[in-house]
Amino acid sequence: MQFGVNYLGHFLLTNLLLERIKVSAPARIVNLGSIAHIFGKIHFKDIHYERRYYSWQAYCDSKLAIALITESTGVTTYCVDPGACHTEIFRHLAKSRSIDYILNKCRGISYKSAKHGAESIVYCMTEPSIASESGYYYK
Repeated sequence: MQFGVNYLGHFLLTNLLLERIKVSAPARIVNLGSIAHIFGKIHFKDIHYERRYYSWQAYCDSKLAIALITESTGVTTYCVDPGACHTEIFRHLAKSRSIDYILNKCRGISYKSAKHGAESIVYCMTEPSIASESGYYYK
């Protein structure tokens, strides 16, 4: 589910709108990333996770895929990692040792509010000085 929601849906919507976005220049596409992309891997032989499904790995894989498509659209694009924000990200993840490990490591992290986390996204959407910096990953 994570790969479909976090990547395939965005990929499809972006591609359906891409020609209109191009003729609306200057336009920007801002993709929501996550540091979790460093744990991602694209499983081309099992892209739909029919063999094995681990919700956390699917999330990481989806964020890697988002980071990889950020440069390939032909319009100004950004991938933004808003950082650790107070959300319900773990609500659908199956309990596992890896999730427990991550949650234990995150205990000392000061989470941002959703509003504060959105600031970097809005910055990439509106800041004139970065208009020529397409394909960058922002944190």
